[in-house]
Amino acid sequence: MTKISINTKLKAVEEYANGNDSKEFIRKKYGIAEPDFQICVGIYARFGKKTLLNPPKVNGDFRLNLVKWKQENLGGL
Repeated sequence: MTKISINTKLKAVEEYANGNDSKEFIRKKYGIAEPDFQICVGIYARFGKKTLLNPPKVNGDFRLNLVKWKQENLGGL
């Protein structure tokens, strides 16, 4: 599996966000796997470019907060 740079993913997400083409067309154009592209689009839509470029560090506190959020919001992964 080829590793796609975050800059390429960002370019693809911004291209999709600007309405240039369909999600399927853009992800194939850049060679990004469907689940990866879905995640990137979701992060970009919810948190913006900054979070996509600098994701939070996963540590014990992050995991604990995630579990608390899931319980409070009936969320799942």
